[in-house]
Amino acid sequence: MRERFPLINLVEGRLGTMVAENLEPRVAAVEVKLGELTEEVKEVKLIATGARDEAKLARQEIKDFRQATTTTLNAMQENISELHGRMGSLEGRVGSLETKVDQGFMTMRAKFDQLAAGQAELGGLLNVLINQGKKQPE
Repeated sequence: MRERFPLINLVEGRLGTMVAENLEPRVAAVEVKLGELTEEVKEVKLIATGARDEAKLARQEIKDFRQATTTTLNAMQENISELHGRMGSLEGRVGSLETKVDQGFMTMRAKFDQLAAGQAELGGLLNVLINQGKKQPE
């Protein structure tokens, strides 16, 4: 027994005997604790594997989300560019219509001025006729 436990060779007397007597239960307790720790390590490894799988799924979801977002933003950019082009075209058409309306109003204004001048002339002629009618004897 002394060859198996070199510590006993170093410790003499009652202390050496206590070490030898307590060694067997202490080793058994360490073995039990080692078994418990081994089970805990297995559980931790299982949890770590689950966490690693969840992280992998999260990375894939983020990658998919990024791709979908990029695709959506690119489509929106194309739509905005198309709308910008259409707005430019509409601005040109509105400008052309504005010019035509302005010209139409100027033409109408000129015609109204002519009409007003004609009415003034008719009014003057009617006044002449009325005045001549007053001067003639009945």
